[in-house]
Amino acid sequence: MQNKGFTLIELLVVIAIIGILAGIIVVSMGGAQDSARDAKLKATMDQMRAAAALYATNHNYLVWKDGDADAPSAPADDDELVSAACAFSAVATTEVDITTAGGGYNILEAGDFKTLCTESNATVVASITDASAWCAHRLLSNGSSSWCVDSDGYAGTTNNCAAGHAKCLP
Repeated sequence: MQNKGFTLIELLVVIAIIGILAGIIVVSMGGAQDSARDAKLKATMDQMRAAAALYATNHNYLVWKDGDADAPSAPADDDELVSAACAFSAVATTEVDITTAGGGYNILEAGDFKTLCTESNATVVASITDASAWCAHRLLSNGSSSWCVDSDGYAGTTNNCAAGHAKCLP
């Protein structure tokens, strides 16, 4: 009598091979998730740059304006307005009021830019000496470099925004 089926050993070997291949695929997908996360961050920050350009066009090419008529509009040094993770309360100095009070305006309060900034969880740096200069950066999944966009149109990897200049350093 001749059997035309598979033996138990043959079936177990095939199942083991399928299991090993499935394990390899699952492990290799971890890098794809990091790449997808970085791609989404880059796209969101590129949209931030476009939203900032539109905002600047509508506000005489400035991204913020002092709303305090009693104080000077900007100190004479190269300080920066830094908003970590788009936290608007962190953007304050004793000499500059960049809230919308008193006729001032602030890109961090603009609808599209605010939404994209919050989504990307970026740090935004605005120059006090140049109210049109800004940059935003966020650490990538590799943990060693950041993605940076700025008011000059730069978008790329960098260590951070340049201190005192609100520009990305390639």
